[in-house]
Amino acid sequence: PRLTVPAGQGLTVNIINELPEPVSIVIPGQALPLALGATAPQVARNLDGRIRSFVHETPPPVGGVVGPAVSYIWAAIEPGTYLYHSGSHPAVQVQMGLYGAATKNAVEAAAGAPAEAYAGVLYDAEALLIYSEIDPALHTAVGGAIPTYGTAAYPSTFDYQPKYFLVNGVVGDSTAAAATVAPANRLLLRFVNAGLKEHAPQVLGSYVSAVAEDGKPYPYARQHASLLLAAGKALDAILVPAAPGNYPIFDGRFYRSNLPGVQGASYSFVSVATP
Repeated sequence: PRLTVPAGQGLTVNIINELPEPVSIVIPGQALPLALGATAPQVARNLDGRIRSFVHETPPPVGGVVGPAVSYIWAAIEPGTYLYHSGSHPAVQVQMGLYGAATKNAVEAAAGAPAEAYAGVLYDAEALLIYSEIDPALHTAVGGAIPTYGTAAYPSTFDYQPKYFLVNGVVGDSTAAAATVAPANRLLLRFVNAGLKEHAPQVLGSYVSAVAEDGKPYPYARQHASLLLAAGKALDAILVPAAPGNYPIFDGRFYRSNLPGVQGASYSFVSVATP
């Protein structure tokens, strides 16, 4: 789920783990989370000393009994758009779906006043677009009837070859608008890439003004016809549509999902209607 942190507040995530291996959570761009009562971030290591997790873990069930919730605490969260994901074995667990978006405004919207994503960056509406991928071979190797990940049959994600490309968890071309706004409204587009491939979102019919990446605002907005969204990257951009109509957003990398009837290019759109 999307984690929306109110302005001026921190964040606590309590994880109950029903999976067969340890999991955890990190938010790249933010300080590592603390364990309940901890004074410094902790890491988890394998028996050979190699780091298995960036932070303390939530262990799997023991003897079929699920353990208690484990807390991950951020005393403060900086305003911005972020990808959150498992900090344990991320090369596999992120691809298996343990990811989402976390957002926080500098100032919340109030009666007669728009929200501020960052200090001085105002917006009237927002749309969150999370790009991701699925490699069926990896999913079968990890979660199949006979797991083969880590064996000679499937030793690692080095040969990762996704066959499906998703926007907000959907493979097919979007039939519902990512957002509906009026002409001249300031639409905040929050782009997040949870995949291992880079994506290049493009808005047809208008430029966008990039205002921040990974929760860090630019000194000045940057006008673009397209954006480069590297793996694990989050970008914020403002779209101010001038006229009514649909403004398509597609992936300029032209990845095509392996499904009949899907045009590919990870398509979505913004609808602009006359008020």
